[in-house]
Amino acid sequence: MKRYVILGSVLAFATAGVIACTDDVGTSIQPPYDAGPKPAPTGEPEPTVDAGSDATTATGSDGGDGGDAATVTVTDSGDASTAQSYVLFVGSTYPTSELSVVALNPPSIAGRLAFANFDNAPYASGGRGFVLQRDLGNVITLDATHPWTASKTIDIKEAPDAADGTANPHAVVVTTGSKAYVARYSSNSVKIVDTATGLATGTLDLLPYLTVGDPDGKVDVDDAVFDATAKRIYFLLQRFDQFEYGPANDHVGKCSSALAAIVAFDTQTDLPVDLNGAATGVALELKGANPQSLTADFANHKLVVAATGCYDFVNEDAGVDAGATAHVGPRERRGVEAIDLAAGTTSWLYTSADTTRLDKLIWVDATHAFVTLDDTWYSWNPTQTTLGAAAPGFPAAPSYDGAGRVVGLASTTTDAGVAWSVVGYSVATGNVSTLIATDPFQSVRPTSKYGVAAAILR
Repeated sequence: MKRYVILGSVLAFATAGVIACTDDVGTSIQPPYDAGPKPAPTGEPEPTVDAGSDATTATGSDGGDGGDAATVTVTDSGDASTAQSYVLFVGSTYPTSELSVVALNPPSIAGRLAFANFDNAPYASGGRGFVLQRDLGNVITLDATHPWTASKTIDIKEAPDAADGTANPHAVVVTTGSKAYVARYSSNSVKIVDTATGLATGTLDLLPYLTVGDPDGKVDVDDAVFDATAKRIYFLLQRFDQFEYGPANDHVGKCSSALAAIVAFDTQTDLPVDLNGAATGVALELKGANPQSLTADFANHKLVVAATGCYDFVNEDAGVDAGATAHVGPRERRGVEAIDLAAGTTSWLYTSADTTRLDKLIWVDATHAFVTLDDTWYSWNPTQTTLGAAAPGFPAAPSYDGAGRVVGLASTTTDAGVAWSVVGYSVATGNVSTLIATDPFQSVRPTSKYGVAAAILR
């Protein structure tokens, strides 16, 4: 039941999504209530760009393990030396998808990259952009100066001939130089890769963190962040049954004895780091169940986690209340949790027992954030234990730009179908402005917010 997650960061906050450094935001793209690998067309995808009349032709570089990047057509958005931020939007309409790269200074569509496969997610880390081909088990590294161009295709499956869907990359976090770690949701290990060469260089074994009570036999590594000062990478392990389709409204899984956890590794030695002090093992267990995002405040030695939660039965044991009927009770372990890395402790910032699904968080700063419950976004002051007012006009596929604005997509429905535009939402005023009226997608036409996702590249 892994659905997409969006994070934002500012000031001392490092974000990954997905999700790394202060410019890192990662998101995943999956239609609601579907955790398994998506079906993929036969054969490798051939990415192509439709960049408009000002396009020039460029040949992609050697793709290392994953083969060669295709010859693509790109458009030059300006002087590469000029400071620029981009939003990487991915839109999907089965069986294909498209990356649309939007420059923010000033707003313009910099370029597009089309894919023949469906389950692709944008990601950004360490100043580099990526596309995670979840169904095919590839990580596509985007060009450093023209991030609408594929530079390398890295195969992160156990073996080149392994079945599609056996890796399912959910995050790629760049640490020092070109060394990066790929969180593989369908595997009990993390793949270490070199983004410059496109080669896999090692593996972190997560099997020791598989816990009793986790029925799917996976640690469900979903997200990661990197502390550049301490040289540590932190991984978020959901440790729940990712394939269970639970009850309405939110379809979360049943609560179990397996607890979500955070594990850390020293990126210089790739050895585990003890996070829980005198307690058994080295993992730091969480209060929340089915966590969906990881945000870091390393200046204050903290992490922030949004958890979708779980359900349990009331009167499940007939002997507890004779004559009572067993039924699904309120949601448990749902909310936003803070982790004190120095103390090795966790505490709730916000909790909810309602059946409206909490699974997306944008963290702006210590007093400004946004949380989604089902289809509605709410403003939230993280120093308060209750959410604020609904945020009308809040965009789909949102990313915080680090300058007081959430950038995302707005949709309109006409006789011709759904059309998208790029909009900005002011954190201070709640005002919505249109940044680009032109639909950023050309080769696909996503029909709902579940077909779009974003990552911000700064």
